[in-house]
Amino acid sequence: DPENRITASQARLAKLPPNALNGTKVNRDSYLQLVQGMVYGNNPRQGYFKGTTFYEPDLKFMLSFPQGWKTQNGTDAVVAVSPNQDAVVQLSLAPNMTPAQASQAFFAQQGLQSSQVGQTIVNGSSAVQGYFDAQTGQGAVRGLAVFLSYGNITYQLMGYSPTAAFQGHEAEMRQTVGSFRALTDQTALNVQPAKIELVKLPRAMTIQQFNQQYPSSISLSALGLINEVDSTGTLPAGQLVKRVVG
Repeated sequence: DPENRITASQARLAKLPPNALNGTKVNRDSYLQLVQGMVYGNNPRQGYFKGTTFYEPDLKFMLSFPQGWKTQNGTDAVVAVSPNQDAVVQLSLAPNMTPAQASQAFFAQQGLQSSQVGQTIVNGSSAVQGYFDAQTGQGAVRGLAVFLSYGNITYQLMGYSPTAAFQGHEAEMRQTVGSFRALTDQTALNVQPAKIELVKLPRAMTIQQFNQQYPSSISLSALGLINEVDSTGTLPAGQLVKRVVG
């Protein structure tokens, strides 16, 4: 719990025997060498959002989700949830399968009823799409599933909602599916993550002075936090200090 972490740690330390820390080492500078060049924050090479548009620079595609929906780039899927939390659109992979194979496996699931399954084209990519209905523990669900091939990879695009709400969201789901397209913007394709860079201070300075001389791409408060110094603290000469670049 971040609210009591320091207090809890101090309480545990107070229980240690008097000589418990004898012979221990900190090796601050050696440790910091291990974080030199480490990615800071989310790595955009694994996909990132600008607004509700998702960009995947390594796989070279982009996809626009409905405005106002809450988005998340997860480990297994990119997901968007409607403002009223009554509809979901998600993008995931269907590995080692063609669109036809992936669609056949999906629509053949027990308890799922399919309809209007057929071939289509999404911005030049061959695809198979269809509707499905299913009964869940929360009630009846209706959805649209599209399996398309792009860059020798099969993607699954799926939108679903309670059956009663589906008609109100179907146009948004179709618009999202139709927005899947090649990413050609070189700025988006060449995006790089922010990284940690170490600086050995030539003289003592405050965190503000350090940021002026060695600017970071994060806020001053965050910069102080990763260097364990507040706005009034002084960083000693010769110390290795972290900055964030990019």
